[in-house]
Amino acid sequence: GTTYACKAGGGPWLYTLDMSTGNTTFLSTLSVQGTLAQDLAFNAAGQLWASLDDVATGANTGLYTVDPVTYLATRVVSTGRVFGIAFAPKTAPTNFCSASRRRRRVRCVVPSCCAI
Repeated sequence: GTTYACKAGGGPWLYTLDMSTGNTTFLSTLSVQGTLAQDLAFNAAGQLWASLDDVATGANTGLYTVDPVTYLATRVVSTGRVFGIAFAPKTAPTNFCSASRRRRRVRCVVPSCCAI
């Protein structure tokens, strides 16, 4: 797969990184000017995300999805400064069950979670 990297100063600038040589190739500046790129990460669905920090006003600080073809960064949520992004692997929902001897029944719950 392709390894992406970002450079904060003057950008945010998006690069590809050749893991065998260490060489970088400049792709483009992301569409949100005046921000510093703090981190990049892919989620389980293959969507590239960026944590961008607007150090001047804070107005554009947040988590963004990034289109690696058009370099369009779309803010999904405004946040305070986020210096790292990580996504847990996608797993199937888990049922949690408990048995009640007194009521002679089993109760199962599928937990839900609010995730970005």
